[in-house]
Amino acid sequence: KAGAYLLASLFNVAFTLVIVYNWFNYTDKADFLHVLMLIFPFLVAVVFLGIGISTLFIHRESAIVFMVFLSPIALFLTGISWPLSAIPEWLVVLSKLSPASNLVPAYYRLRNMGVGLAGVKHEMVMLYLQAAIYIGLTAVYYFYRLARVNKRLAAKESNAPVALNSI
Repeated sequence: KAGAYLLASLFNVAFTLVIVYNWFNYTDKADFLHVLMLIFPFLVAVVFLGIGISTLFIHRESAIVFMVFLSPIALFLTGISWPLSAIPEWLVVLSKLSPASNLVPAYYRLRNMGVGLAGVKHEMVMLYLQAAIYIGLTAVYYFYRLARVNKRLAAKESNAPVALNSI
């Protein structure tokens, strides 16, 4: 599942980083490899966060509605459209759960200011940490779910009547 989401995201990233940047002549002072090194942990964190959030809902449509509701809030909390100094401190701390709140300022500094990887080291470490945490939480959920299914199947088999032709 995660591989399919990552592959789909890579097409979007390639389109954005190559075609859109050249088309609109955006400022680009970064090495392309450095940008990819920043984007990769973000994509992994977002994919596994999305998979993890989707497990909280019974219907897929409910997860989509939740994410549509949450997206503008997440955008504001990155600091790109609203200054972080105007946001309550507890919301800024809460926003650090979102990979975007680490990526956006780092991406801006990397691409527009040309600071290099050393200038975005903290954000990269946070993105890798988030990716590891979200992978771990998603894996724990799926192992728990698999154990529950196996337990249910074992209980069903032990309670099943024995067929006469199997004796």
